Amino acid sequence: IVNGRLYYISSLELVSFDLNGKDKKYYDIDKLWDEDSKFDGSITLLNIKNNQIAINLKTGNDGMIYSIDTLTQKETLIKKHAISGATLSDELYYFDTAMCSADHIVIGCYNLSTMNDKEIASINTDIFLEELVYPSSEDIPQDYWCIERLNDSICFSCFSNNKDNIM
Repeated sequence: IVNGRLYYISSLELVSFDLNGKDKKYYDIDKLWDEDSKFDGSITLLNIKNNQIAINLKTGNDGMIYSIDTLTQKETLIKKHAISGATLSDELYYFDTAMCSADHIVIGCYNLSTMNDKEIASINTDIFLEELVYPSSEDIPQDYWCIERLNDSICFSCFSNNKDNIM
């Protein structure tokens, strides 16, 4: 709840309504994703802070992070080609899908308060093969999901094309 409005995700929509039940708004996710195509992925509510809602639109192995001002309803693209998970802090960790490849996974951090963005890690995917998690280089992670800072570590999960393999 921000500024007397309840925000939630329903199906493929970001919805808000005032607590008096008089005014309900739907955000056009297709407009955010691409004006020429219909969005067919998933929406994650990442953070609500300082009159800003951060959401992640994800389809396939790619995504975009947007901020929506709850007062003006203005949308701002925070990061194109990024997949993130919800956070309670100002630090939003994400997979940089434009930089990730079969050889390495790139993790970045966007600070929601200061609007600073930086790369924090590039992880060589050979570690997955060394740990015998993946039987071949063809099964290197291609689908990125949860990511969060826990104490002094970044914890994440990703999947290969073989959905039985989880890191």
